[in-house]
Formats: sequence, C-alpha cells, structure tokens
Amino acid sequence: MASKTNVKTYEKGYRKNGKQQDSDASNISLPHKPTSLKTPLTEDYSLIAAEVARLINPVIEVTIEKAIDKLQINIINIFEQLSNHEKRLDEFDLTDYSLFLSQKSKVFSKVCQVLINRNINFSLMYPAKLKIFLPSGTRVFNDPLEASTFVNYLERKEVTKTSLDGKIDNTTKIHSNSQRACKYDKPRHSKISEELKPTTLQTHSNSRSRSLDLDLELE
Repeated sequence: MASKTNVKTYEKGYRKNGKQQDSDASNISLPHKPTSLKTPLTEDYSLIAAEVARLINPVIEVTIEKAIDKLQINIINIFEQLSNHEKRLDEFDLTDYSLFLSQKSKVFSKVCQVLINRNINFSLMYPAKLKIFLPSGTRVFNDPLEASTFVNYLERKEVTKTSLDGKIDNTTKIHSNSQRACKYDKPRHSKISEELKPTTLQTHSNSRSRSLDLDLELE
C-alpha cells in the first residue's frame, strides 16, 4: 500500500513539474519588455556612493583649502625673504656706490688743486663730474683718472713751453749782448779813426810846408 501511494505521489509531482517546465518554456519563447536594470541592491549602492561623496567632499574641500592656505603662507614667507635679500643687496650696492663716489671725489680734489695752482678755471659737479674751462674749449670728465692724465699732460706741456721760452730768452739775451758789444765797439773804432785823421792831416801839412820851404830856398 505504501509503495502504491509513493508511486502516485511521484507521478503527480512529475506531471506538475512537466507543466511548470512547459509554462516556463512558453514564457521564454514569448516576447516581453526588458525589465529595468535597477534593483533594490543597485539603488542601495547608489545611495551609499552619494552618501560617501557627501561625506568626503567637505573633507576634500577643507583639505584643499588648508593646502592653499599653507601654500599662500609659504609664498608670503618666500616673498618676505626675497624682499630682505633685495634690501641687503641695495644696502651693499649703496655702500659700494658711496665708496666709489668717495674715491672719485678724492682723485678729483687732487686734480682740482693742480688746476688751482695752474690758474685754470674748473667746475666740480655732483655726484662726480669735472668741467675744465680752457681757451681751446670746455672739457668734461666723468672718470677721475682720465682727468688726472689730462692735467698731467697740461703740466708737461707747460713745462715744455717754459723750457722753450727759457731757451728763447737766453738766445735773445745772447743776441742782445752781442748787439750791445757791437754798439760799444763801433764808437771806439770811430774814435780811433778820428784820432788818426788829424795826424794824417798834420803829416800832409808838414809835407806841404817842407815843399814850400824848399821852393823858397831855391829861389
């Protein structure tokens, strides 16, 4: 009895499964509209992603803002350091320029003293510029060494001129002395000649008187 009951139950189940398979096959063969890909699980994933983005974005924004602030602070520090270096460089440059002007002024002062001794007009202008006024024209010097060289040239030229003038004066003196000697010598010769002239006349007169005496005696 039990075996018959089991056989009937198996047959009923087999028939039921066969009908279910047929219905499934018919459902597969029939065209149907595609169902949406979204499922409750995907919707949950999207919600989770949105929530994570909502939570992360503020953190990212804050992190970026902090990084920008740090970068700006570093830029400001670098700018301040550069400004300090530029100030120091400017101070060094100013010191060097002041020293340079001081050295130029010293050399120019020596040149000016020489010009004063030579009675040459000049003008020393700021910061370090020298004008020398000469009969031939005005000379302007920015370089003190060049001005010193030019003044030395003027000194040598003046010394040469003085020596030439001295030689000319000596020659003139010698010539004048020779002329004076000739002048003093001429009267002596004339005086001597004048002294000699009377003796000559006297000789002629004596000879004439003698000739007259002889003529008288003959008579």
